[in-house]
Amino acid sequence: MTADPALQRTAPEIKRHGPFIPFPAGRSAVKRITSVEIGKHSSTGVVQCATMKRRMRDSLFQVVPMTSSSKLSTSSNPATVSYDDFQKLDIRVGTIVEAAPFPEARKPAFKLVIDFGGDIGRRKSSAQITKNYAPEALVGRQVLAVVNFPPRQIGPMRSEVLTLGVPDAEGEVMLIAPDRAVPDGGRLY
Repeated sequence: MTADPALQRTAPEIKRHGPFIPFPAGRSAVKRITSVEIGKHSSTGVVQCATMKRRMRDSLFQVVPMTSSSKLSTSSNPATVSYDDFQKLDIRVGTIVEAAPFPEARKPAFKLVIDFGGDIGRRKSSAQITKNYAPEALVGRQVLAVVNFPPRQIGPMRSEVLTLGVPDAEGEVMLIAPDRAVPDGGRLY
């Protein structure tokens, strides 16, 4: 799920004020919070609300602190998962064979075509990596991607794999890649 900017608040604000309920200005109905996520590598907290009947992107919102005794945990300790859970992720190495700007995306991104070889073949991905990479420099570069997530519609494009990266000091994405060239399609273990 893509985070809607109207529902974002920085982690320090959430820590200071507690969870909040966004609702369209002028409406008296308050929406029930179903989950709150704090980005592990960013300062953005995302609130997901239930009973939303329409997209909230174009609405004006007021942010109201909750008067609940339960405070949001901002611990950076990830939840423990079993090795079997990890094995469910199919993370493979592939080579970028095409890279182009993706102006239709909400946030600056590139359209990538990644060749995983063998049975997987070529797959498309939308990647928000425009701050650290130029499209022409990406072609021929190996990357890691999750290949068994369901496809997501990103604007007019169907993204078939999740290209993996980590944040740099400014919070911009740096792609994950092997140190040396390896055969395409190799599985991370």
